[in-house]
Amino acid sequence: MRAARDRIMHALQTRTGFDELPGPGSNTPNSSRSMEIMEHMLKQADETGGVPFRKLDQLRRNAGSAAGNVQNRTDMKAGNEIIDGLDETVDLLTDADAVGDIAAVQKMLPEAREIWGRMSRSQGVEDAITAGTEQYTSGAASGIKRQFAKLLKSGKYTDAEKQAIKRVIDGSEVEQLVNSMGSRVGQIAQVGGGLGFGGIGGAIMGSATGGMSRELADEMAMKNAEMVRALIAKGGFKGIPEAGKIPRQVIEALMRRIGASTGAN
Repeated sequence: MRAARDRIMHALQTRTGFDELPGPGSNTPNSSRSMEIMEHMLKQADETGGVPFRKLDQLRRNAGSAAGNVQNRTDMKAGNEIIDGLDETVDLLTDADAVGDIAAVQKMLPEAREIWGRMSRSQGVEDAITAGTEQYTSGAASGIKRQFAKLLKSGKYTDAEKQAIKRVIDGSEVEQLVNSMGSRVGQIAQVGGGLGFGGIGGAIMGSATGGMSRELADEMAMKNAEMVRALIAKGGFKGIPEAGKIPRQVIEALMRRIGASTGAN
């Protein structure tokens, strides 16, 4: 862990604007806090003889606060460097790096690495979903697709996982149609079509169906993204997940909701 700390600190100092200053006055407050926590962990390790995996997991999650700080690009980059450094450390662990029953370590270490890898990739998907739903005014569907495009470029996912992530980005033909209808242009077209069909009343209905389309697109993107996250977390990802009846169920629920709000039959 001391070697890992040195590697991560070197990366922060050479690749980011990490300032190492504690407190809210820091240019990188969240990532600086993560490194403070790491220092505290090392002091505890002097007393206990090692750092347990659960502490590494907590540290990684803490660094996620920095990695998700889109308002501070420097802090965000530093947070990602910390996360990458921790993942690399776990991936490169050997028997000599662990304490305790060496035979048990030799048996459990590969599994620990595999579990950690799935956890980190799953957490990456979860972070992408959160960022996609909270940081884009264009809607959750558009935001999630942009964030998932970044996951594809990260190089951290298996071929099967990449296929599933790309499926979320591209969507099926039905999903592409709904996405188009839910976009700003699509909503304008539906309002315009409503005007031509039934005057102001038609425009109101066109606006309602346009809003429904966007809501449906967001729901479908969320369902597909959550499915990918869950499958990665569980492991054994062999291929592209099928959405099954989820879109139809969402469509029916939204139709009932719109019907109730507009009084339509």
